[in-house]
Amino acid sequence: MRARCFFLLALPLLAADPLTDKVTAWRTKYETGLKSNTGWLSVAGLYWLEEGPNSAGTDASNKLVLPAGPARAGVFERKRDQITWRPAAGPAKVLQSDKDQATPDLLTIDRLTLFVIYRNGKIGIRLRDPQSKMRREFHETKWFPIRPQYSLTGQFKPYPQKKTVMIPDVTGNTLKYESPGEVEFNLNGQKLSLEPVLDEGQLFFVFKDKTSGRQTYGGGRMLYAPLPGPDNKVELELNIAKNPPCAFTPYATCPIPIKRNALSVSIEAGELVPPGCISATFTAEPIQPVLEFWARQLGEPWPIEFAPYNQVLQTVLDPTGPFAQNRDGANVLLVRPSDLAQFEGSTSADHDARLAELLSTLEAQRFAVPTLLALCPPYQAQLQSRPNLYIVDTSAYPVSDWADEAAERLGRIPYTPAYFTALGTAIARLTHALKRPPFKLIALDCDNTLWAGVCGEDGPTGVTIDEPRRHLQEFLLAQREAGMLLALSSKNNPDDVWQTFAANPSMILSREHITAHRLSWLPKSAGLRQMAAELSLGADSFLLLDDNAKEIAELAEGAPEVLGLTLPETDIPHYLDHVWAFDHPVITDADRGRAASYHLQQSFAAAASLEHFYETLALEVGIAPLHPDDLPRAAQLTQRTNQFNFSTRRRTEPELAPLNAYSIRVADRFGDYGLTGLLVLDENVLDTFLLSCRVLGRGVEHAVARWLGQQHETLSVELLPTPRNAPAQSFFQELTGQAEGSATLTAAQLQAAAFSSPKAAPVAAPAEAAPTQRFHDYQHIATHLSTVDQIQAALRADQLDAAPVREVQNPPVTNTEIRLAAIWADLLAQPAISTDDNFFDLGGHSLLAVLLVTRVHDEFAIELSMDDVYSADTTLAKLAQLLETQHLNQYDPAEVSALLAEIASLSDEEVRSEISRLCAFS
Repeated sequence: MRARCFFLLALPLLAADPLTDKVTAWRTKYETGLKSNTGWLSVAGLYWLEEGPNSAGTDASNKLVLPAGPARAGVFERKRDQITWRPAAGPAKVLQSDKDQATPDLLTIDRLTLFVIYRNGKIGIRLRDPQSKMRREFHETKWFPIRPQYSLTGQFKPYPQKKTVMIPDVTGNTLKYESPGEVEFNLNGQKLSLEPVLDEGQLFFVFKDKTSGRQTYGGGRMLYAPLPGPDNKVELELNIAKNPPCAFTPYATCPIPIKRNALSVSIEAGELVPPGCISATFTAEPIQPVLEFWARQLGEPWPIEFAPYNQVLQTVLDPTGPFAQNRDGANVLLVRPSDLAQFEGSTSADHDARLAELLSTLEAQRFAVPTLLALCPPYQAQLQSRPNLYIVDTSAYPVSDWADEAAERLGRIPYTPAYFTALGTAIARLTHALKRPPFKLIALDCDNTLWAGVCGEDGPTGVTIDEPRRHLQEFLLAQREAGMLLALSSKNNPDDVWQTFAANPSMILSREHITAHRLSWLPKSAGLRQMAAELSLGADSFLLLDDNAKEIAELAEGAPEVLGLTLPETDIPHYLDHVWAFDHPVITDADRGRAASYHLQQSFAAAASLEHFYETLALEVGIAPLHPDDLPRAAQLTQRTNQFNFSTRRRTEPELAPLNAYSIRVADRFGDYGLTGLLVLDENVLDTFLLSCRVLGRGVEHAVARWLGQQHETLSVELLPTPRNAPAQSFFQELTGQAEGSATLTAAQLQAAAFSSPKAAPVAAPAEAAPTQRFHDYQHIATHLSTVDQIQAALRADQLDAAPVREVQNPPVTNTEIRLAAIWADLLAQPAISTDDNFFDLGGHSLLAVLLVTRVHDEFAIELSMDDVYSADTTLAKLAQLLETQHLNQYDPAEVSALLAEIASLSDEEVRSEISRLCAFS
């Protein structure tokens, strides 16, 4: 009987949940599509076509530089809206775009698929590559739990006739859609509406909500729903709301939500982005809107999870906690050292001891993501970044008034909004620098950039190196020391430039500091692409600094993979300090020697007898287990190395630390190149084999193969081809006889690896098909978002723009109401406040209530209690009345009696005037 009862009780648990089954099946199909050969993860290029011929192929001189296929594959010829493909061999063909037909014509070149897209007058070629980096490194999608309350039925409200809706996209264009009406629905008791458009025979919604840029993608999410039935009902399954393709690839042209589709509620359903984690010794939540602002600016969503208050050590040590579980973004610690030792009578020595304990604990941890540590005021000492730990520096965003004693007393919020803005910006900037691919070369214009004046007209000593240019040249030398190569890209006669370098006594830079140059009247885009091929670097690792905005515009058209920066006429030092592209969170000894190494390579190339050069090279290759001190450089190699890299697996220091890794050090008669290679072995499987391009072409890879043959009887090796790792592919084929894939080599095969000098100069690896890193508007950040005041103003405007439009029935009238409403509007990010509004109904919460009390104290010099704010019926009008009453209560009773006696003697008009003055108390 008991068994029967148990079985009956268990039936509900065993029964299928139709909603869960339906949504899970949809999500599985969605992720399978993403990962497929034709999914968004395979999209690896987007090229906008110019009128006339647009050459395509792997050679760097093509307009469309492809990651695979022949050097000269053919030409896309654009004649207005008609695109004709003229292959190098075979008949020409007119290609239909996605404007002409639902499925555009597909063109196959090697493993690539290309097709024509039409976007508001712009025509481009989109490229799919099944071996794209994004597809190889993708893990899995992340979702909110499936919740029944987000499986809704909405009411369709048709328009009298279809309405044309102009929806902007991420490229700055607008897309024309038709909207048949709006859909109203109720969510958690609140009436909401969205305006869909028609797409693919369905209703298509693009919307934002309060989770956007926090838990979900900052640019909004997308949802498809069936067309309404005869009863005008629409099924809205918010559990399948998904991120747009821009969340996965920079080569998508995603729509952006129109203003009316920005909801003032949180839709905690659908696809997530992975959260970062913040642990602080104080209440740190006021930093969240700052980080969300930068997430939106950069198009890099960074949702935030806050660890429990003042449990820093516990969070760091917990193996199941948010730091240990985090796999994306960063872990952030916000520490005021005085908070670490709060027992009675604690001294600065106690604080330092607890801080040293925390630092030691952090160094011992191996998190999967970088850890950022901000030591907050009044702490003054400077710390250097160390393995696994990066120090947040707010010095670029100075704030004089950082302390908020009232907010700390009420809610343990020790800092002003200005300081939280500076701190959040510094964290966003450091996180961005750690995540983005590194830039490797700064190309420089000469006239009115490196110096003031024109060397061809003013003469070598006639141009001026004024104080801003002196600062620029010193800055460039520091960049060179940090690992950047310096090059010249300038429209000048070469002799004029080099004479200026040699003869002008004020020059800081010398010719020896310049690794490459293009001094001619060719378009700079062409010269920089040639330079990239010459140095065997991707042009997407280049940036050009030029005073001429027209040159930067030409670069954007001719070589969009190069980042162009316009040097301002004034305040050059401030500008340079706020170009985020120049940031280097990690600088290794190899970085410091990079420029010198390229000069050695140039000596290598200039040798009179190549055979004699190799015979006398005195090559030394040392291989040893990776030392913990070398983790930063080894991790950097996995991030930077492209050409000779068998697997291109990118790893952080914590990810490398537990692996069976070996460092490769190289030296020859030209010098010691240091740690320039890495091996990772998993028993008899070669997981990673990479070498810096600085040591290629002299037999290092063969020496490593022979060493592997001494260690293993058999070794399984695998080559994952990429657009850039042609040298690795060549060596893999030399070892295995295969172009790619996997093979098992014997010890004898490995030890037989022998280097022979090339009979002809090696061909440089082709440049990348298109930018592999998403360029951000570094120019705008450096010129318009470089101070705390600018950032706060932009954040405020951003919040107001996202706020829903609401009609204010009873606007503030009295001086007190107007001043109080300004505080509410600022804290709640509302464009307007009504006197009958309630603070908490508009989105206020406990932390904002604390800030309200402190702002009222600053504005009115009146101490409110938290009970005054938390009263359920406290509207703006009632709180303003309370302030006026408390202000009057500040007067001495005798003074009030005397005042009343004086009022009794006044006329009615004089009484009204005096009462108005007292109520205003401004």
